[in-house]
Amino acid sequence: MARLSSRRGSYAVIIGVTLSVLLGFAALAIDVSYLRLARFEAQNAADAGTHAALVTLRQTGDADEAMAVAQEVMAMNYVAGDDVTVDPLVDIEFGAWDWDLPSEIAWDASADYANGVRVQVRRNNDSPDGPISMFLMPMFDQDLASVGSSGAAVGALLPREVMIAQDVTGSFADEMPEARDAVLTFLEYMGDNNFPGDSIGMATFVGGAEVWTPLSEVVDEYTTIYDQWDAYLTWCDRSYSPWDRIYRGYYYHSAPNMTRCNYPYEPAAYPSDTGTNQGDGLFQAITELTEEGSDRAVKSIVLVSDGKPECPLRNRYQKAACESWRRSYGLSMADWADEEEISIYSVSFNNSTGSAYAEQSAYMESLVRGNGSFYETPDPEELPDILLEIAQSIPIALVK
Repeated sequence: MARLSSRRGSYAVIIGVTLSVLLGFAALAIDVSYLRLARFEAQNAADAGTHAALVTLRQTGDADEAMAVAQEVMAMNYVAGDDVTVDPLVDIEFGAWDWDLPSEIAWDASADYANGVRVQVRRNNDSPDGPISMFLMPMFDQDLASVGSSGAAVGALLPREVMIAQDVTGSFADEMPEARDAVLTFLEYMGDNNFPGDSIGMATFVGGAEVWTPLSEVVDEYTTIYDQWDAYLTWCDRSYSPWDRIYRGYYYHSAPNMTRCNYPYEPAAYPSDTGTNQGDGLFQAITELTEEGSDRAVKSIVLVSDGKPECPLRNRYQKAACESWRRSYGLSMADWADEEEISIYSVSFNNSTGSAYAEQSAYMESLVRGNGSFYETPDPEELPDILLEIAQSIPIALVK
């Protein structure tokens, strides 16, 4: 009997030791999993704060406002069951991301401009919310643990490259002042919220098109571009020589992008442009973006037009064939833009009625590609607000 009692005592010791080991493994498994979840939550909160800060920075150019929005968004997240609180002076940092450098050394918090933000979320002794309380580890004298985002979330704004494809046909003549105000509003937004690499240009079109303003960096050419658009963007160009071409009773110009408006000096020679060809406007804009732009930029075209494809031919069969080709050409150019990862925003000024309204609306909407959107209005006074909305909606990119 004494030998049996001795064995029972041994089993108690073994069970006690084994239970301690099992509890240790349980504590390790449960609390480590809990810490991994907390670290994942911290990273999600940091990513969300970075994205929110970048959106606000793009829209306002105000780092203080971007910081406040980032804090609000991060506070909607949780780490270990608690609302996220950060120290903005430590955890949110604005700086410059140099796209020409390797990612390991691309971040510079001391640069004289900010095109990016670096955000971290911490739960440690120095953070506002302190470290995280453990579940089972206290039995091993480990009451608290520190976690943080696995890596600070760094976001930077990719350069924006925008080509305006502007309709300057005669039918747009009465609305050109509003169209000019609209593109100037777009330019002003880019100037007020400018980052290195942001570029803009313009292609103008009637039945043909040409690059009227080459793609240029806003930081360098803002005043030059603004003055050109403010003074000279119109539906006609008085610099052309007197009328010298006539076809089927209509006078035409040799230059493809604008109607000549020297007709007051030749009362009998009333002008007629070469129709409407959105496809050629897109072609010129795409070519400029692909040949002159940066491979890393967010590329967009803002197409502004007041009509559907048209050809000024009297023979109805030739006219129908020409307009059918121009419709197809525009769609093929839109597809080419999509292949080149160029978004198209389509703005239709449409005060037509009946089938003409529906046809123009459908065609202009069919040209939208990528991140672009379709906008339509019968009121030219709304054009500046539409282009401002487009300027604010061009997307951003997280780099880490």
